[in-house]
This record gives sequence, structure tokens and C-alpha cells, in this order.
Amino acid sequence: MSFNPVLIVAKVEKPEWYKGTARYAQGDARTAVRQLLATLIPYLLLLALMVQTVRHGYPYAITLALGVAATCLFTRLFIFFHKNRSRSCST
Repeated sequence: MSFNPVLIVAKVEKPEWYKGTARYAQGDARTAVRQLLATLIPYLLLLALMVQTVRHGYPYAITLALGVAATCLFTRLFIFFHKNRSRSCST
């Protein structure tokens, strides 16, 4: 594929869907806090439940199942804290 300067200079009108998604370009602090709490509270509850299953001698399969659920929530937290970092480093 070769470099074509005409494509870079040409102004193309933005598609219709672009205007519909423009309101999501800016962050909303209230939504961010709600999403963070909706993830962090269940994550901490799952960790506490995992500790209790080990302390009370339940089978490790139960602890493992809780660990898988906690990993999914932890992944969501990781993405939440790191998705905006790449944007700020590129400027």
C-alpha cells in the first residue's frame, strides 16, 4: 500500500453515527464513580467470601469458582483505571 497525500488533505464529512456518539466523547464523573463502586464492592465481597471458604474448610473448588468471578471483576477494574492513561500519554 502506497502513501497517498490526497487522502490526507481531502476533507470527508463525518458519518451520521459520529454525531450520535459525540456526547460520549467527554467523561462523566458520576457515572464513573457508580461504575467503580458497582465493581469494587462485589470484588471485595468475593475476596472476603473466598477467605471464609478457606477458613471454614469448604472444598477448594468453591474457592476456585469464587476466584474466577473475582478475576473477572479485577479485570474490569484494571481496564477502568488504565483505559484513559494511554490517551493522556499520547498527547
